[in-house]
Amino acid sequence: MSIHLAGYESHMWSFSRYTSYLRCGKGYELSRIIKAPQLPSWYAIGGNAVHGGTEQVDRLEFLMGENVTAEDDVVALTNAKLDELITEAEAKSGIDPSKWIAGGRGKEKQRSDHWHTVAPEMVQRWVDWRKEHRWEWAMFGGEPGIELRLEIELGGLPFVAVIDRLPYLPDESLAVLDIKSGQKPKTPLQLGTYATAVELAGYPRPKYGLYWMGKDGKHTEPVPLAKYTKDYLDQIFGGAIEGVRAGNFSPNEGEACRMCDVAAACYTTDGHLSHLYDRLDPNYQPNVTAEEEGKAA
Repeated sequence: MSIHLAGYESHMWSFSRYTSYLRCGKGYELSRIIKAPQLPSWYAIGGNAVHGGTEQVDRLEFLMGENVTAEDDVVALTNAKLDELITEAEAKSGIDPSKWIAGGRGKEKQRSDHWHTVAPEMVQRWVDWRKEHRWEWAMFGGEPGIELRLEIELGGLPFVAVIDRLPYLPDESLAVLDIKSGQKPKTPLQLGTYATAVELAGYPRPKYGLYWMGKDGKHTEPVPLAKYTKDYLDQIFGGAIEGVRAGNFSPNEGEACRMCDVAAACYTTDGHLSHLYDRLDPNYQPNVTAEEEGKAA
Protein backbone atom coordinates (compact mmCIF):
# COMPACT_ATOMS: atom_id res chain seq x y z
CA MET A 1 0.00 0.00 0.00
CA SER A 2 2.91 2.36 0.65
CA ILE A 3 3.87 2.10 -3.04
CA HIS A 4 0.28 2.54 -4.11
CA LEU A 5 0.00 5.77 -2.07
CA ALA A 6 3.50 7.05 -2.78
CA GLY A 7 3.62 10.83 -2.79
CA TYR A 8 0.01 11.42 -1.79
CA GLU A 9 1.00 13.30 1.36
CA SER A 10 2.81 15.90 -0.75
CA HIS A 11 -0.49 16.78 -2.39
CA MET A 12 -2.29 19.89 -1.20
CA TRP A 13 -5.60 19.02 0.41
CA SER A 14 -8.67 21.18 -0.19
CA PHE A 15 -12.35 21.21 0.65
CA SER A 16 -13.16 19.66 -2.74
CA ARG A 17 -10.63 16.86 -2.10
CA TYR A 18 -12.32 16.17 1.24
CA THR A 19 -15.84 16.07 -0.22
CA SER A 20 -14.57 13.90 -3.07
CA TYR A 21 -13.36 11.31 -0.56
CA LEU A 22 -16.63 11.42 1.40
CA ARG A 23 -18.68 11.04 -1.77
CA CYS A 24 -16.88 7.88 -2.87
CA GLY A 25 -13.61 6.39 -1.67
CA LYS A 26 -13.13 4.49 -4.91
CA GLY A 27 -13.76 7.58 -7.01
CA TYR A 28 -11.21 9.45 -4.89
CA GLU A 29 -8.62 6.71 -5.34
CA LEU A 30 -9.09 6.54 -9.10
CA SER A 31 -9.12 10.28 -9.73
CA ARG A 32 -6.76 11.65 -7.07
CA ILE A 33 -4.22 8.86 -6.57
CA ILE A 34 -4.29 6.48 -9.54
CA LYS A 35 -4.88 9.39 -11.94
CA ALA A 36 -7.30 7.44 -14.12
CA PRO A 37 -8.69 9.22 -17.20
CA GLN A 38 -11.38 11.70 -16.18
CA LEU A 39 -14.40 12.53 -18.28
CA PRO A 40 -15.05 16.31 -18.29
CA SER A 41 -18.39 17.45 -16.93
CA TRP A 42 -20.43 20.31 -18.33
CA TYR A 43 -21.69 21.39 -14.92
CA ALA A 44 -18.14 21.78 -13.58
CA ILE A 45 -17.02 23.73 -16.64
CA GLY A 46 -20.16 25.88 -16.56
CA GLY A 47 -19.72 26.54 -12.85
CA ASN A 48 -16.08 27.52 -13.39
CA ALA A 49 -17.18 29.93 -16.13
CA VAL A 50 -19.60 31.57 -13.68
CA HIS A 51 -16.81 31.94 -11.13
CA GLY A 52 -14.48 33.31 -13.78
CA GLY A 53 -17.09 35.78 -15.02
CA THR A 54 -17.96 37.10 -11.57
CA GLU A 55 -14.29 37.42 -10.70
CA GLN A 56 -13.58 39.38 -13.86
CA VAL A 57 -16.39 41.89 -13.36
CA ASP A 58 -15.41 42.39 -9.70
CA ARG A 59 -11.75 42.93 -10.50
CA LEU A 60 -12.61 45.36 -13.29
CA GLU A 61 -14.72 47.30 -10.83
CA PHE A 62 -12.36 47.18 -7.86
CA LEU A 63 -8.93 47.39 -9.46
CA MET A 64 -9.61 49.39 -12.61
CA GLY A 65 -12.70 51.39 -11.73
CA GLU A 66 -14.63 49.93 -14.66
CA ASN A 67 -18.25 48.98 -14.10
CA VAL A 68 -19.48 46.13 -16.29
CA THR A 69 -23.16 46.98 -16.52
CA ALA A 70 -24.15 46.27 -20.13
CA GLU A 71 -25.75 42.85 -20.55
CA ASP A 72 -23.91 42.32 -23.85
CA ASP A 73 -20.57 42.83 -22.08
CA VAL A 74 -21.47 40.28 -19.41
CA VAL A 75 -22.48 37.73 -22.05
CA ALA A 76 -19.28 38.32 -24.02
CA LEU A 77 -16.84 38.02 -21.12
CA THR A 78 -18.61 35.01 -19.58
CA ASN A 79 -18.86 33.08 -22.83
CA ALA A 80 -15.24 33.90 -23.64
CA LYS A 81 -14.25 32.28 -20.34
CA LEU A 82 -16.56 29.33 -21.03
CA ASP A 83 -15.06 28.80 -24.50
CA GLU A 84 -11.57 28.92 -23.00
CA LEU A 85 -12.46 26.25 -20.44
CA ILE A 86 -14.11 24.05 -23.08
CA THR A 87 -11.02 24.22 -25.29
CA GLU A 88 -8.73 23.36 -22.39
CA ALA A 89 -10.87 20.41 -21.27
CA GLU A 90 -11.14 18.99 -24.79
CA ALA A 91 -7.38 19.28 -25.35
CA LYS A 92 -6.57 17.68 -22.00
CA SER A 93 -9.05 14.81 -22.23
CA GLY A 94 -9.00 14.16 -25.97
CA ILE A 95 -12.74 13.44 -25.70
CA ASP A 96 -15.42 15.05 -27.84
CA PRO A 97 -17.59 17.47 -25.81
CA SER A 98 -20.74 15.67 -26.96
CA LYS A 99 -19.66 12.73 -24.76
CA TRP A 100 -18.97 14.75 -21.61
CA ILE A 101 -21.04 14.32 -18.44
CA ALA A 102 -24.15 16.49 -18.61
CA GLY A 103 -27.06 17.19 -16.31
CA GLY A 104 -30.66 16.83 -17.45
CA ARG A 105 -32.17 13.92 -19.33
CA GLY A 106 -32.81 12.98 -22.93
CA LYS A 107 -33.01 15.94 -25.28
CA GLU A 108 -32.70 18.30 -22.31
CA LYS A 109 -29.07 17.42 -21.60
CA GLN A 110 -27.27 20.53 -20.34
CA ARG A 111 -24.35 20.86 -22.71
CA SER A 112 -22.76 23.74 -24.62
CA ASP A 113 -25.92 25.62 -25.68
CA HIS A 114 -27.33 25.38 -22.18
CA TRP A 115 -24.25 26.78 -20.47
CA HIS A 116 -23.67 29.50 -23.07
CA THR A 117 -27.10 30.75 -22.02
CA VAL A 118 -27.17 29.97 -18.30
CA ALA A 119 -23.64 31.01 -17.30
CA PRO A 120 -24.01 34.62 -18.55
CA GLU A 121 -27.43 34.81 -16.91
CA MET A 122 -25.90 33.87 -13.56
CA VAL A 123 -23.09 36.40 -13.94
CA GLN A 124 -25.66 39.07 -14.81
CA ARG A 125 -27.56 38.18 -11.64
CA TRP A 126 -24.31 38.69 -9.75
CA VAL A 127 -23.86 42.13 -11.36
CA ASP A 128 -27.42 43.06 -10.44
CA TRP A 129 -26.93 41.75 -6.89
CA ARG A 130 -23.75 43.79 -6.50
CA LYS A 131 -25.60 46.94 -7.57
CA GLU A 132 -28.09 46.32 -4.77
CA HIS A 133 -25.55 45.17 -2.15
CA ARG A 134 -22.57 47.49 -2.28
CA TRP A 135 -20.64 45.57 0.36
CA GLU A 136 -16.96 46.40 0.50
CA TRP A 137 -14.35 43.69 0.06
CA ALA A 138 -11.87 43.17 2.88
CA MET A 139 -8.22 43.74 2.02
CA PHE A 140 -5.49 41.11 2.42
CA GLY A 141 -1.90 42.14 1.84
CA GLY A 142 -3.03 44.97 -0.41
CA GLU A 143 -5.36 42.73 -2.43
CA PRO A 144 -9.16 42.61 -2.22
CA GLY A 145 -10.92 39.53 -0.88
CA ILE A 146 -11.77 38.26 -4.37
CA GLU A 147 -10.81 34.62 -5.07
CA LEU A 148 -8.34 34.76 -2.18
CA ARG A 149 -5.97 31.78 -2.08
CA LEU A 150 -4.58 30.77 1.32
CA GLU A 151 -2.25 27.86 2.08
CA ILE A 152 -2.48 26.58 5.66
CA GLU A 153 -2.38 23.26 7.55
CA LEU A 154 -5.40 21.22 8.59
CA GLY A 155 -5.62 17.61 9.70
CA GLY A 156 -1.83 17.34 9.71
CA LEU A 157 -1.33 18.07 5.99
CA PRO A 158 -1.02 21.16 3.77
CA PHE A 159 -4.43 22.58 2.89
CA VAL A 160 -5.38 25.21 0.31
CA ALA A 161 -8.48 27.37 0.57
CA VAL A 162 -9.61 29.46 -2.40
CA ILE A 163 -12.25 31.79 -0.99
CA ASP A 164 -14.66 33.37 -3.47
CA ARG A 165 -15.31 36.61 -1.58
CA LEU A 166 -14.67 38.19 1.79
CA PRO A 167 -17.07 41.12 2.25
CA TYR A 168 -17.96 43.37 5.13
CA LEU A 169 -21.65 43.03 5.94
CA PRO A 170 -23.78 46.13 6.64
CA ASP A 171 -23.03 45.78 10.38
CA GLU A 172 -19.30 45.83 9.47
CA SER A 173 -18.82 42.15 10.35
CA LEU A 174 -16.34 40.28 8.16
CA ALA A 175 -17.93 37.37 6.29
CA VAL A 176 -17.06 34.48 3.97
CA LEU A 177 -19.18 34.40 0.81
CA ASP A 178 -19.16 31.41 -1.54
CA ILE A 179 -20.68 31.56 -5.01
CA LYS A 180 -22.76 28.53 -6.02
CA SER A 181 -23.99 27.79 -9.53
CA GLY A 182 -25.70 24.58 -8.37
CA GLN A 183 -27.50 23.52 -5.21
CA LYS A 184 -27.11 25.08 -1.78
CA PRO A 185 -24.85 22.96 0.47
CA LYS A 186 -26.60 21.30 3.38
CA THR A 187 -24.19 22.69 5.98
CA PRO A 188 -21.91 25.74 6.37
CA LEU A 189 -18.84 23.50 6.82
CA GLN A 190 -17.12 24.95 3.75
CA LEU A 191 -17.72 28.49 5.00
CA GLY A 192 -16.44 27.60 8.46
CA THR A 193 -13.35 25.96 7.00
CA TYR A 194 -12.56 29.12 5.06
CA ALA A 195 -13.11 31.31 8.13
CA THR A 196 -10.51 29.25 9.99
CA ALA A 197 -8.17 29.44 6.98
CA VAL A 198 -8.33 33.24 7.13
CA GLU A 199 -7.56 33.15 10.85
CA LEU A 200 -4.67 30.69 10.45
CA ALA A 201 -3.20 32.90 7.72
CA GLY A 202 -2.90 35.67 10.29
CA TYR A 203 -5.91 37.80 9.41
CA PRO A 204 -9.03 38.70 11.45
CA ARG A 205 -11.43 35.78 11.57
CA PRO A 206 -14.69 36.17 9.59
CA LYS A 207 -17.67 36.07 11.92
CA TYR A 208 -20.34 34.98 9.43
CA GLY A 209 -20.71 32.91 6.28
CA LEU A 210 -23.23 32.91 3.45
CA TYR A 211 -23.78 31.46 0.00
CA TRP A 212 -24.77 33.40 -3.10
CA MET A 213 -26.97 31.28 -5.36
CA GLY A 214 -26.60 31.79 -9.10
CA LYS A 215 -29.95 30.22 -9.90
CA ASP A 216 -31.96 33.00 -8.27
CA GLY A 217 -29.36 35.72 -7.71
CA LYS A 218 -29.92 35.85 -3.94
CA HIS A 219 -27.74 35.25 -0.91
CA THR A 220 -28.54 32.98 1.99
CA GLU A 221 -28.98 34.24 5.52
CA PRO A 222 -25.56 34.81 7.15
CA VAL A 223 -24.74 32.14 9.73
CA PRO A 224 -22.22 32.33 12.60
CA LEU A 225 -19.02 30.33 12.10
CA ALA A 226 -17.52 30.29 15.59
CA LYS A 227 -17.90 26.51 16.04
CA TYR A 228 -15.54 25.72 13.16
CA THR A 229 -12.29 25.97 15.12
CA LYS A 230 -9.01 24.44 14.00
CA ASP A 231 -9.32 21.68 16.60
CA TYR A 232 -12.80 20.82 15.30
CA LEU A 233 -11.70 20.85 11.67
CA ASP A 234 -8.52 18.86 12.40
CA GLN A 235 -10.74 16.02 13.58
CA ILE A 236 -13.01 16.25 10.54
CA PHE A 237 -10.32 16.43 7.88
CA GLY A 238 -7.94 14.23 9.85
CA GLY A 239 -10.47 11.41 9.71
CA ALA A 240 -10.55 11.54 5.92
CA ILE A 241 -6.76 11.74 5.73
CA GLU A 242 -6.40 8.71 7.99
CA GLY A 243 -8.84 6.85 5.76
CA VAL A 244 -6.60 7.57 2.79
CA ARG A 245 -3.50 6.54 4.73
CA ALA A 246 -5.19 3.27 5.63
CA GLY A 247 -6.11 2.61 2.01
CA ASN A 248 -9.84 2.76 2.74
CA PHE A 249 -11.26 3.35 -0.72
CA SER A 250 -14.63 1.66 -0.55
CA PRO A 251 -16.92 2.32 -3.52
CA ASN A 252 -20.18 4.11 -2.77
CA GLU A 253 -22.44 2.43 -5.30
CA GLY A 254 -25.55 4.46 -6.01
CA GLU A 255 -27.02 7.41 -7.88
CA ALA A 256 -23.72 9.30 -7.84
CA CYS A 257 -22.20 6.69 -10.14
CA ARG A 258 -24.26 8.08 -13.02
CA MET A 259 -22.35 11.38 -12.89
CA CYS A 260 -18.93 10.01 -11.94
CA ASP A 261 -16.04 11.30 -14.04
CA VAL A 262 -13.94 8.14 -13.55
CA ALA A 263 -16.72 5.60 -14.10
CA ALA A 264 -14.90 4.18 -17.11
CA ALA A 265 -12.04 3.10 -14.81
CA CYS A 266 -14.24 1.69 -12.03
CA TYR A 267 -15.08 -1.99 -11.57
CA THR A 268 -18.21 -1.13 -9.57
CA THR A 269 -19.71 0.66 -12.58
CA ASP A 270 -18.51 -2.02 -15.04
CA GLY A 271 -16.13 0.50 -16.58
CA HIS A 272 -14.40 -0.77 -19.69
CA LEU A 273 -11.01 0.44 -18.39
CA SER A 274 -11.38 -0.97 -14.86
CA HIS A 275 -8.83 -3.72 -15.49
CA LEU A 276 -6.21 -1.00 -16.00
CA TYR A 277 -6.93 1.10 -12.94
CA ASP A 278 -9.16 -0.59 -10.35
CA ARG A 279 -7.60 -3.13 -7.98
CA LEU A 280 -11.09 -4.55 -7.33
CA ASP A 281 -11.22 -5.87 -10.89
CA PRO A 282 -10.24 -9.59 -10.96
CA ASN A 283 -8.52 -8.90 -14.29
CA TYR A 284 -6.51 -5.94 -12.98
CA GLN A 285 -3.47 -5.41 -15.23
CA PRO A 286 -1.80 -2.15 -14.15
CA ASN A 287 1.15 -2.63 -16.50
CA VAL A 288 -1.04 -2.27 -19.59
CA THR A 289 -1.11 1.35 -20.74
CA ALA A 290 -4.31 3.31 -21.18
CA GLU A 291 -3.19 4.25 -24.67
CA GLU A 292 -3.34 0.61 -25.64
CA GLU A 293 -6.91 0.36 -24.45
CA GLY A 294 -8.30 3.69 -25.67
CA LYS A 295 -9.77 6.75 -23.97
CA ALA A 296 -12.28 6.96 -21.15
CA ALA A 297 -15.36 7.60 -23.28
